[in-house]
This record gives sequence, structure tokens and C-alpha cells, in this order.
Amino acid sequence: MLLTAVAKCGGPWRADAQAIRQTRGRYHYYRCRKSDSGATVCAGVAIAMAELDDAVLSAIEETALEPKRLQKMAHALVARAAERNQSLAERQKTLDGERRKAKKQIAELYARVGAGDIAMDQTLKDFIASLQQRIETLTRQAAHIAAERSRPIELLRPERAEEFGMAVKAALRNPENRAFARAYVNTLVSEVTVSDDEIRIKGPKAALIEQAAIYSAKGELVPSFAQQWRTMSDKNANWRLSLSY
Repeated sequence: MLLTAVAKCGGPWRADAQAIRQTRGRYHYYRCRKSDSGATVCAGVAIAMAELDDAVLSAIEETALEPKRLQKMAHALVARAAERNQSLAERQKTLDGERRKAKKQIAELYARVGAGDIAMDQTLKDFIASLQQRIETLTRQAAHIAAERSRPIELLRPERAEEFGMAVKAALRNPENRAFARAYVNTLVSEVTVSDDEIRIKGPKAALIEQAAIYSAKGELVPSFAQQWRTMSDKNANWRLSLSY
């Protein structure tokens, strides 16, 4: 389930194993969660998991990881370091606000349970667990951004850009470690939007260059949470690609 965190069809998708069997087993699809509410909400566009995974990986390999493109992005981001730090500060403030809001929501729910207004059934337990998980994720993201604000973006040498691209390609296609591939895709890609005839892929430039810088310095690939400050308003903060099919 490589793309469940980033794929969407007007809303988040989920992996779904359709009840269609052949001699080799089930076909697996990505399907919009909203389709569960009926076609009036979403027509329920579905796409084969292997097909979408391969399309996104190919886009990363052929476009986002192209050495000259990496260098160009690095130069642009260095020139915009001050703006980047301001955006990071704003994103960190937003994360802190979201974390406080989630904590308050949990406290209010427990208070209502204690007052007998609502029952602590399994649905509520699952919802509270999701909020707690969200808080943990926000905490990690905020910590990452705090560290990132003190780390300058460095220029990327041509040879290191090429080595980085090759290393990422090998990791993303490694069938023995799909968990790593999923974590790395979630770092480099912020959104995959699928319609009837097009796939649109978007990812944060800064997250991509940060990963290249880490590889250049340490010689290793380290997935991060940089993709979570991807919602900057400047469209130039993202690399984009559209695929027709």
C-alpha cells in the first residue's frame, strides 16, 4: 500500500482488495473512501494498485530525480533561504496549533464521557486513538521543522545529485523493503490526484533537496517528515507532473 497516505480522488483514498479472483489471487485497487457514501458523493474512481504505484515511482525517477533538475532546485532554494525559514516558522506555528486543538478535542470527549453525555463505544475509542496518533505525528513534524530551520540548504554537486538519484531509484524498487519505499514516497510526494483520464503528482522541492543533502553528507537515505510542511501557498515550492492515460 505505497500511496494510501497521499493518493486522493477529491478526498483520501484507501487500498481495497476487490472480490475478483483469478488463478493468481485477488486484484488490488486504490479506491476513494468517499465512494462508500454513494455515487452522489464520489463516482468511486478506482485504479489498479500496481498501475498507480508504478506510474508514481516512474515519475519520481524520471522527473523529480533527474540530476540537472535537482541542481536547479537546490540553487533556487539556496537563493530563497530567508523565505524558506519564514515559511518553516509559520508551518511550525500551524502544527503547534493543530496539536493543541487535537489535545483539547480529546479532553472534551473524555469530559463528555465522564458527564454521561456520550458512551465510550468502539467507534469513539477508535476516533480518540486516531487523534492521539495525529498528536504524535504533529509532534514529530514540529521537531523536524525546528531542526530544519537551523540547517542551511547547500548547493548540490553534479556527481552527488546523480548518485542520490540512483540510490533512491534502487530503494524505491526494492521488493524486499516496501516499508522503506512507502516512507520515502511519503517524504518526496505530497499529493497524487487521480481522475478518469489523468494522474497529477505533486511534491515539495525542499523535502526533495533536503533528502539529497542528507545523502550527500552521510551517504545514506533517511526518510523524514518534511513533506508535512508541503502546504505552502507558493506553487513554485512544489515539483509537479501530470500523466494522461
